[in-house]
Amino acid sequence: MNPNPLEFAHRAAVHIYGDFLDECVVAKVAEDRAGPAPEESSTKIDGRPVRLVTISGKGGWSPDAALAGHWERNDNISLLDHALSVARGALMFCLADAIRPWSGERELAEAKRIGRAVVCIAFLHDIDKDLGLARGAPIDAATVGERMGRYGIDRFLARHGVRISPDAMRNYIENVEATQTAKTVAAHDYDRNIAAACRFVGEADKLDGIFTDNAPGGGVKGVVSRLERSVALRSETGLTRWKPVEIHDHIHVFLLDEFQRALSSACFAVAGCLPLIEIVHDGRLLCLIPRDKAEAIEDRALESFLSARPDGLRFEVNNRLACKFVGGAVSWSACKRVAARADDWGRYVNLLALPLEFAREQRAEIDALFEVAGMDTSWSPLDGGAAGATAKPALDFPGGDAGDLDSEPAHALAFLILALNHEDSRGRNAAPNAGARERELRETMAAKGLHPPTVVEDAPRRDGRARRVLLALWAIGEIWRLAERDPDGARELFDDVLGESGLAGLWIDGADGRPGLAAGIADLSGEILQALRERFAAHLSGRPAAPFDSGPRAKHCILCNEPVAASRRVDSGSRAHGVKVSAFSGRDARNDHLAARKGDTHLCPVCLAELQRRHAAD
Repeated sequence: MNPNPLEFAHRAAVHIYGDFLDECVVAKVAEDRAGPAPEESSTKIDGRPVRLVTISGKGGWSPDAALAGHWERNDNISLLDHALSVARGALMFCLADAIRPWSGERELAEAKRIGRAVVCIAFLHDIDKDLGLARGAPIDAATVGERMGRYGIDRFLARHGVRISPDAMRNYIENVEATQTAKTVAAHDYDRNIAAACRFVGEADKLDGIFTDNAPGGGVKGVVSRLERSVALRSETGLTRWKPVEIHDHIHVFLLDEFQRALSSACFAVAGCLPLIEIVHDGRLLCLIPRDKAEAIEDRALESFLSARPDGLRFEVNNRLACKFVGGAVSWSACKRVAARADDWGRYVNLLALPLEFAREQRAEIDALFEVAGMDTSWSPLDGGAAGATAKPALDFPGGDAGDLDSEPAHALAFLILALNHEDSRGRNAAPNAGARERELRETMAAKGLHPPTVVEDAPRRDGRARRVLLALWAIGEIWRLAERDPDGARELFDDVLGESGLAGLWIDGADGRPGLAAGIADLSGEILQALRERFAAHLSGRPAAPFDSGPRAKHCILCNEPVAASRRVDSGSRAHGVKVSAFSGRDARNDHLAARKGDTHLCPVCLAELQRRHAAD
C-alpha cells in the first residue's frame, strides 16, 4: 500500500520521464538534425540545429493571413518544447489519477506501464506538424512507425515491456487530436486502458496552449482556471487547485534563482510534488504550487532560502594591511570562530606581513619566535627584486600543536593579531585604539614577568601594525613555551590574553561602560537577512515592498535607485561584484569629482546581497 499517492506519482514520473529523456530525446531526437549533412572534417561538432527545434509547436508565422492571425495569439515555441511539456504534464496527471492509497504492487506496475505509453503518445501527438501535413490530413501508419523508430520510441517501449504497434499509436494520437478523431479502425493491439489515459495528453495539450496564449483568459490565470474545472482530473489528486507565485525582479536574478530552488524543494517536502510550472526567465519567477498547502510551502521556502545564506561575519585585510571584522554580528565567540577557519590559510597571510627590509635583516629572530610556539615558517621572497614592499613569513599554514589549550597556535595568533590590530573606528563612543590595546597586552605579559625581545622593539618606529604583529607572535610563543612546564599557568595566561573575560573579550565586547570593537561594526549579515525576509515576504503576499531605512534617506542605491541612508556606503570589504567604492554614475547629489576623499556609492541591503552572491559565483 502507498500512503501518499501524489508523492509516489511524482517519483514514478521523475523516473519514467528521465528514462525517456535519456533513451529517446538525448540519444535520438538530439541527433536528428535539420539541413544537409556536413562534409567530412576533423571536427566532431555538428553545427546544424535539432530538427524539432526548427518546427513551431505553438504560434509561429504563416503566409496565410487568417492562419497568421490565429497563430500570433500564442508565443512561438518549438515543437520539441511543446511535445516535452505535454509529455511531462500528461505523465504526471496520468500517474496521479491512477494511484490510490490502497494500490498494491500490481496496480503500481500497471500505472507505470500506462505512464510509459502516455509519455510516448504525448511526444508524438502533434506528428502532423512534424510531417508538415495540413491540419486534419490523414496520417499513414508507416510514417508513424518511421518516427517511432527515428526517435527510439519503439525500443523504449519494448525495453520496458509496453507493446504499441504503429497502427495502435496512430489510434491513440487520433484519440488526443480532435481533428484526427476516429479516422481509422482499431488496431489488433489497441489497449483500452491506454486509450482512456489519452485524455490526460489532451488535457496537457490544452493547458500548454492556454499558457502560451496571449489573449485574455490565457497565461497562468487561464491554466489555473482550466484546472479548476477540468473533467479529466479527479479533485482528490490535488492537481486541480493551484496558486500562482509570480515575482518580477530583473535586478536580483541570482536571488530569484536561489528562491526558486528553495520554493521547489519546499513544495516537494510539504505537498509531495514539484510545482506544476517552474520558470525563472528575464527577471520573472513563476511557479504554480498546490493551493491547499501554499502557505506552508511559502513559509518553508522562505526559511530555507534565508538559512542557506552563508554566515556574514568575516575579516578583511585591505591594501594598507589594515584588518577588521566585517559583515555580521560581532562578539568574542563569533570572532574566535572566524579566526579558527583554516580551510584557506591564504586569507590569513597578509595579517602577518612585515616590512621587506626589516624581515630580511631579522629573519632568524622572526623564525625563532615561530619556533617557540611550535610553528613553521614559509617565507615569500626576501631578495631585493621582490615585487612588493612587504614579506610574508607564513605563506603555508604554520600549524602547531594545540596541546592542553583549545586552539592551535596558528589560529590563536590570527585571533590575537585581528583583535590587537583591528582598524580603529572614530567617534565619541569608539573603543580604545590599537595603541591602547598594545599597552594593555604588554602590561598583562609584564605582570607574569614576561617582556618582549629586542626584535619586537626593533620594528620600524612608524609601523605600529608590524610591531604589534611581532608582539602577538611573541605573546603566543610565550604561552606555548609555558605550557611545556606549567600547563595550568599557560591556561591562565591564555585566558588572560585571548579569553572571553580576558583582553580579547574586553577589546571586542567591551565591559562596564567601556565600548568594544563590536560597537563600531555594523551587523550587515543580520540587516541583509532581515531585508531579504521582508522583501520576499512582500513578494509572496503581493503587497508593495516598504523601504528599508525609516530615517533620513539622503542617498540612493546605485543599482535599484531606492532611497537609502548615507551609512550604506560601499567600502572595500563589501564584496559587491562589479561595484567599486568610487563608481561614477552621474546622478544628482553624488560626490563624483576626483578630488573627493571618500567614495559616494551606496547599496540597499537586497542589492548588496545580490552582488555578494554574484561575487561568490564569479
